[in-house]
Amino acid sequence: MIADNVLSGNAGTFSAISVASPATGWSIQNNVVTNWQAGAAGIFTNDGTGGVVSGNEAYGSSSPIIGTSSPTIVFYGNDTGTGVLNLDNVNITSGSAAFSGSLSAIGNPVFGWNGAGGILAGLNTSAGHLSGWREEVAGINREFYGSDGTTESGSNAGSNFILNGYGDTGSLLWTWEWVRASGHMIVGNQGTPTVAAGASGCGTSPAIAGNDTVGLVTVGSSTNGGQCTVTFTNPWVNAPVCPVFDQTASTLLTPIPSTTTLEIKGGIVAGDKLQYGPCEEY
Repeated sequence: MIADNVLSGNAGTFSAISVASPATGWSIQNNVVTNWQAGAAGIFTNDGTGGVVSGNEAYGSSSPIIGTSSPTIVFYGNDTGTGVLNLDNVNITSGSAAFSGSLSAIGNPVFGWNGAGGILAGLNTSAGHLSGWREEVAGINREFYGSDGTTESGSNAGSNFILNGYGDTGSLLWTWEWVRASGHMIVGNQGTPTVAAGASGCGTSPAIAGNDTVGLVTVGSSTNGGQCTVTFTNPWVNAPVCPVFDQTASTLLTPIPSTTTLEIKGGIVAGDKLQYGPCEEY
């Protein structure tokens, strides 16, 4: 083990501390290096077999703290002086690892187990708090799935599973929710579609509840045009398939969908409840 050393002031291209092949089981731990310029070589390198590089600190250097090393080496807790720690090639075969702050992975982290038995990765938080997995592109939200953080009030209420989608700027576009207590799914986009009113449309002051996937239109009073045109909140890529029914009467209705609207046509009268959906795209 190479440990507890203090080194300072190098303007060359060599690592401050380096272990070379074919060394086996050598570790570099708890060393402090200041103002050490090692070029691209890295301040600490271990090209041996097995071993650990951990707890080392490097200040005032533009060189990478870890140089090219053997993939058999475990790296953790090495600090550049900014409080940002590296964690590479860690293989925890028993026990657990705990992090009190944020853990960031640069590269392609792989969680897996090739031995007998299963593998379980978990998130643990107190009730009433959001928890889950967020995916980003260039630091901007794209998808989130996990618990919605609603309060658990007994009878299996709260902590419902959600799947969110976000726009180019990271703003929320839609949410799908699975209610934990019942298993029911609430689907669709944020916001409520609109329905065209008027004598040639859905009558005077028609109403609509729901979303782009499923909803209920109440035909307005006075004269209508035998049709109700629903304008979706967000356009579909392809025109969806949308079944329609009249909940009030046995009137036969015809759906005419496009990517932006759904026309519901038939012999409708004021007060009829017209159900549409679930709409699905193909």
